[in-house]
Amino acid sequence: MMKNIFIGVAAMALLGTVVMSSMLFETNMAGYVQVKQAAGTGQMSVRTEPGLYPQMFSSIYTYRISDVYDFNDRNESINVRFQDSATADVSGQIKYRLPVSEDGIMKLHNDFRSDLAVTTDLIRQVVAAAIKQTATLFDAEEVYSTRRSDFIRLVNEQIKSGIYATTFTEALKKDENGNNFIQRTVVPRYTEDGLPVISEESAFKRYDIELIQLVINDIDFDGKTDELIAKRKEAEQEQVVAKATAERAKQDAITTMEQG
Repeated sequence: MMKNIFIGVAAMALLGTVVMSSMLFETNMAGYVQVKQAAGTGQMSVRTEPGLYPQMFSSIYTYRISDVYDFNDRNESINVRFQDSATADVSGQIKYRLPVSEDGIMKLHNDFRSDLAVTTDLIRQVVAAAIKQTATLFDAEEVYSTRRSDFIRLVNEQIKSGIYATTFTEALKKDENGNNFIQRTVVPRYTEDGLPVISEESAFKRYDIELIQLVINDIDFDGKTDELIAKRKEAEQEQVVAKATAERAKQDAITTMEQG
């Protein structure tokens, strides 16, 4: 009987030791930084190096230094509207690196309080704002066919620096059938030195976050836009065929004349 009691007490003591040790010490793994808020005093400190540190019942907040935000999932993709009013869902991923200085980490922690909040309330918001603003500078067909790289470049620049100020213009134009239409254009505004005017500074710049890589995997246009693009491609192909046929007929006529 006494033996069983002794074993039970020993087991409880061992369990208590394990629980207590987890509250007395904390390991910061490689690739992470931690913010410690001391128990009682509330004093804040930052751990930027991996290793075992005293916790002493303090609150520990862990941040991943380098991470990937993925917006490939349909619920995470970013819906945009282009200059010609076409819409699309943009999907991809961004790899970023947080600052490793104590001041930089404390600034992030004071404003967001968790690694998850940094991802959802900072990284996603900056990426979404840059992609949405960039879409207003392009027609859907441009991004689909010839200017996709320009689109991605401007998204990158606005994530790093901030949202560009823009200028809106309207001009009366004629379409290929001779009908009048109003062409509305949005373009970035530049300084006399040729630099873009920033209307809203990027949080990446404010918190010294490094953009490592942005990948745009897909731009899924709405059904109506897909249909219009397909029709235009078909019309362009028909024009190419018609020109080739006309040129061939011309050459045949010349050959026939030469043969008498």
